[in-house]
Amino acid sequence: MRTTESYESEVKKVYVELFEIDAAPESIGGDEELFGPQCIHGIDSMDVLRFLAVLRKRYGLDVSEIATETFRTPASIAAFLAGREGGSE
Repeated sequence: MRTTESYESEVKKVYVELFEIDAAPESIGGDEELFGPQCIHGIDSMDVLRFLAVLRKRYGLDVSEIATETFRTPASIAAFLAGREGGSE
């Protein structure tokens, strides 16, 4: 069974690769804002769609399952994915 931590690690890696961020995935904090004015990487809210499209494809998410509030930090995304697929902490 996959853990929340493994999902969080994957989400960070996808984020860094997709937006070509010059940082190690593990340097991104679990509660760090991934988009918007609080984002230290300069990724804006328009990029949310690209990121969600990658997550949708990778994890087989239905569009109706996705709420952008849930997908703001690596930790919140990981918790959603773990809960959805029966993962554990």
